[in-house]
Amino acid sequence: MRLFRSRRSVERSGKSPAIEAALREKRAREHLSRKRRHDRGRHEAAAAPGIPTPPRAPAARSALPARPLPRLVVPACSLLALGSGFVVAHPLFEGLWLPRAPLERVSVLGTEIRKPESIARALLGSAGSPLSAIHPDTVEALVLADPWIESADSFRIPDGTLLVGVVERRAVARHQSLPDDAIALVDPSGRRFMGAVEAGGALPLVAGPIDADASLSATALEILAELSRHRGLAQDPAALTLHLPSSGAREAAAEGGSGFVLDLGPDGPRVLLGQNFLKRRIARLASLLEQRDALLAGATVIDLRYADRAVLRTEPTSG
Repeated sequence: MRLFRSRRSVERSGKSPAIEAALREKRAREHLSRKRRHDRGRHEAAAAPGIPTPPRAPAARSALPARPLPRLVVPACSLLALGSGFVVAHPLFEGLWLPRAPLERVSVLGTEIRKPESIARALLGSAGSPLSAIHPDTVEALVLADPWIESADSFRIPDGTLLVGVVERRAVARHQSLPDDAIALVDPSGRRFMGAVEAGGALPLVAGPIDADASLSATALEILAELSRHRGLAQDPAALTLHLPSSGAREAAAEGGSGFVLDLGPDGPRVLLGQNFLKRRIARLASLLEQRDALLAGATVIDLRYADRAVLRTEPTSG
């Protein structure tokens, strides 16, 4: 009967622990061998030409991609935030900070001719008042009361400081219509202003009547600029007096013409410049003064109205 029994039935009946362990090990080896053969077949099929491999399923996406913002959204938001800040900042500055800060000090910037103390003194009368009560228009009116100041701007700082920036006028000459009239100052544009004359330093004098609202002529300004370019004439500008054609006409008429007349100091000669070729004639005068000729030292009149020459006269001028 033992001959007709199957192998598994033999293994199931009456097995010892050692036999069972050996059988489990054998089954594990057979399973591993089958798995290796299966994997080897898959790799060979994938490497064979003409046989496509099944595509792998794409990995599931964790999230959908974010859509980009329109191009002008970010700049528009930035400008909106900046504009809102400017709109809100001024009311906060005017209504919250300035009423709590009294005026304690005045700082003046931009002065070279006038002393900062002289400008600040007119504003310190409001010391102790809230900065919110000090308006820029009032500050400008007080500062521009000084004729030497051309323009002014003010800034209120919450620490109690009033900062004032000024632009001063620049004077290029003095002007006197008649010998007994007050002396005004002339700026580079020809406008006159009644400032402190001593603050302008050494400046040439322009003599002759001008209409009340009129400016000095462009020709007179050209002569003044040319006088400042030559060292012999610019070394003592306060000694120079430029007579306008209306005032120097009588003196020049005695010499046969009219035009601009230049006095080289109270004891110096009178120079007849005429009305044409003024730059060339002033350059010729500067060249004559550099020669320091004895004949020139005794001359009372130097007539430069002739082409390429100067006529010296030693007799007193008529009139």
